[in-house]
Amino acid sequence: MQHLDYSGRKLLSMYILTNALESETIVTTQEEVEQALNLVSTLISDQSDQPSGDIDLEELSEEQSLLARFIHQFRSNVLDQQYLILTGARKILGAGGQMRIKHTLPPLVFQAYQLAYKYRDSKKEDEMWEKKCQKIFHFCHATITALVKAELAELPLRLFLQGALAIDQIGFDNHETVAYEFFSQAFSLYEDEISDSKAQLAAITLIVGTLEQIDCFSEENAEPLRTQCALAASKLLKKPDQCRGVATCSHLFWSGKNLNSREQMDDGKRVVDCLKKGLRIAKQCMDEMIKLHRKL
Repeated sequence: MQHLDYSGRKLLSMYILTNALESETIVTTQEEVEQALNLVSTLISDQSDQPSGDIDLEELSEEQSLLARFIHQFRSNVLDQQYLILTGARKILGAGGQMRIKHTLPPLVFQAYQLAYKYRDSKKEDEMWEKKCQKIFHFCHATITALVKAELAELPLRLFLQGALAIDQIGFDNHETVAYEFFSQAFSLYEDEISDSKAQLAAITLIVGTLEQIDCFSEENAEPLRTQCALAASKLLKKPDQCRGVATCSHLFWSGKNLNSREQMDDGKRVVDCLKKGLRIAKQCMDEMIKLHRKL
């Protein structure tokens, strides 16, 4: 491999990945993972002999998609070995830079979430499963934070929300605190990094939908989050988006749950308040449309 030029190494790396995917080659140890990734290192990080100038983004996306698919074949039946595989792969793939890690780190995060579920299912055989789950979600948090530092916003927001759902369902020791951290990180990304109006509406809808499903938060933690969601929805830039967002938040006060009761809130008063606010905003939308029609 070292005797080939950049183009030759890249073509050979893509051939190796394509062949591994077609033959469904499973990589089962940390050592094998490191060897495999080193073999295709031309696709993982910048090379000293690669051509200068603008990068073909479509070509890069195709290369990284192959690599991302290959990452899903890093699997061991031994759970502790699987964790070592993920941490080993993370060290190598993390050097890929902003344009690569948005393709290669999310598969590691989802593999880690799957591993946490497997530890939960094997808790009768492993008394240390809760500590191992905490370690996994610390790994996930650090990995998602790397995506945030790469100036990405919508992707890490979705990964944080998915993590909060997984933590809620797995239910290890101290899971409420960890889930709250994941959820608050997602909300911080929404407030600080997402400015496009369509992206904001999509994000707040995801946040509300996630919070509605989570029941590991005590009322002390759940109530501020519900209120913050409703406030954020009412501050969306466009009136129609505000109306949709506030109406969506009404679900939190009816079918939302908390740790104390684990039953639906069924808070009719708060639901009606949200719907009334949505109706007031909707009337403003209609007034603006009538005014615009008269001007035309």
